[in-house]
Amino acid sequence: MAQSAVDHITAKTKMSPEDVQGYLAKESPQNRILQPEQIALAAVWLASEEAQSLTGQAINVCGGHVMS
Repeated sequence: MAQSAVDHITAKTKMSPEDVQGYLAKESPQNRILQPEQIALAAVWLASEEAQSLTGQAINVCGGHVMS
């Protein structure tokens, strides 16, 4: 799993984690940031038998942020 956007932006901008979370939520189509549990659900599904024929794909678990 990739490094969180909050950690990355905090290091680059010197903003507080709380300010970064507020900024990301405001910029998200869902007006919130994803929780670790939501990303974990995708990881569990990818490791399951249900996803056995899925190969070579990048799955964006981003709440629509990448597409906006």
